[in-house]
Amino acid sequence: MENEFQLDQMEDALKTMSEFASTLTGDDKCPMTDCMWHCLAYIGSKGQHFGEYYARNVCHWYYKNNNIYQPFQGEEKDARAMAKRFVQRMKPGSYSRDKGILVYETYIHEGRRNMHAVIFDVAHPGNFYTDPKYFYIFDPQQNTYYRIYLSNLIGKEFYQLYFNQ
Repeated sequence: MENEFQLDQMEDALKTMSEFASTLTGDDKCPMTDCMWHCLAYIGSKGQHFGEYYARNVCHWYYKNNNIYQPFQGEEKDARAMAKRFVQRMKPGSYSRDKGILVYETYIHEGRRNMHAVIFDVAHPGNFYTDPKYFYIFDPQQNTYYRIYLSNLIGKEFYQLYFNQ
């Protein structure tokens, strides 16, 4: 079932989650801001496993430490390098090649960009490259579907990660 969200509604929800997460500490902090780990878990399991347990395992793999569970803190080049390393450790055909990760700016707070990672369907007719009106999105962190319209991304930072190597 697809939900029709406006990007501003999603931005409000993410901002509220981030503000709440900033009041937490330690292991309690990441579940509100671990969207990249959920997306990589989704890609690595062909969409079968993307819950908290799997997101935590991806985070532990990346930081090489089972005691660390924190948000991905990096720029686009860091995300691309991480995605490449992630795919290299996978067996060919064991991960989703028809899905990608869209990382987009949700809002700017005190001069800092808040980015959110979601899954997009590379071959879906609503894909950015075949129909430039919107991205068709699955958000594994929130377990929901929606569309992000291109007009809402104009003037904001965003990038895509592909896994079809």
